[in-house]
Amino acid sequence: MTDSQKLNIIINKLEWIDDFKEKIIGIDEIKEKMSDLDVMKKNMRNMEDKVTIMQEDIQEMKEGTKEIIKDINKLKENVSILNEKANEMDENIRSIYMIIENNVIPQIKVVAEGHCDLFRRFKDVVKSEQEKELFQIRLIALENEMALVKKKIK
Repeated sequence: MTDSQKLNIIINKLEWIDDFKEKIIGIDEIKEKMSDLDVMKKNMRNMEDKVTIMQEDIQEMKEGTKEIIKDINKLKENVSILNEKANEMDENIRSIYMIIENNVIPQIKVVAEGHCDLFRRFKDVVKSEQEKELFQIRLIALENEMALVKKKIK
């Protein structure tokens, strides 16, 4: 074997060693990437746990929302009942208004007219009573004068 052949073999071996080193460096890089993957896996697990917690929270919110919807439906029913009662009250008020307008007011007018007549009659009676009292006072005065005149005549 010649020196150049030996040198070629050595060079080939060195190239093979360089290739092997690069492969080893590549393996180290792969190990680092594997380590990074492990970290990513841990992060993913944490994220999965958090997502699970969020799903549970969302489920609780859904249940709470169902309760709120039930309450809203009850409120709608109550408002509907209140509207019905308000309509009934409105009808009753209209009916009462019609009764007042058609019956009570005319009857009050009749009573008021009768009251006015009674008041006029009362005024007349009071006036006649006053006149009667005046006449009685005059009569007493005249009787007293007559008694004096009778005394003088006697």
